[in-house]
Amino acid sequence: MASLKRSLGWIYNIPGLLADLRFFRFLSILVFAAGVSFADSQGPSSEINFGRNTKDGLFVTAKELETWGLARNFHLRNDSPLKNIQDYEANYVPTTGLSFDLLAPGNSRSYLYLDLVTFQPGPRYNLLRVQWLEIQINGRVKKTIYFGGGSFFESPVRITIDREEMMDRIVHVYLRPSPGDDTFAIWDAFVSPIQEDMNPMQDNAF
Repeated sequence: MASLKRSLGWIYNIPGLLADLRFFRFLSILVFAAGVSFADSQGPSSEINFGRNTKDGLFVTAKELETWGLARNFHLRNDSPLKNIQDYEANYVPTTGLSFDLLAPGNSRSYLYLDLVTFQPGPRYNLLRVQWLEIQINGRVKKTIYFGGGSFFESPVRITIDREEMMDRIVHVYLRPSPGDDTFAIWDAFVSPIQEDMNPMQDNAF
């Protein structure tokens, strides 16, 4: 009986084991919370350079975009060199939309620049159906752009944001495509206190 009791001694220590488990669980919660707090304390940046570093599965290269365009008789246009974040890497906008936060440089009027992927149509381009991309800023629709069916847009897209539209300088951007469409992509985005010079650049420089 004594040997059996010794072999089953761990059963009598279950309350202590449970206490240890509760303690380690408490520690893990603290570590997790600290990690989230640290990430949150960094806050959003005034710019985002989309591409392989975003690690969200939406990464696409300029060569892949060029191949897609050439199959439809489109010519890929440049990733804008504004803010020196030109790297010819992009994220496509999924059918569910794409959202991200930016930080305005000040509390006055600011300008959002969305460097969206654009194409120069060839003589017989193959994209007849019009597709659209709705740009929402802090919950408000600020602009809608159209692509296909004879409709094209220039990039970067500039959107004015008044200080009344920002809370604590946060600019929450949500790009919502037309239902079922995933043909839009974005190189980068940034917020500036000034209206940047957006002169067109030479195409196909990558």
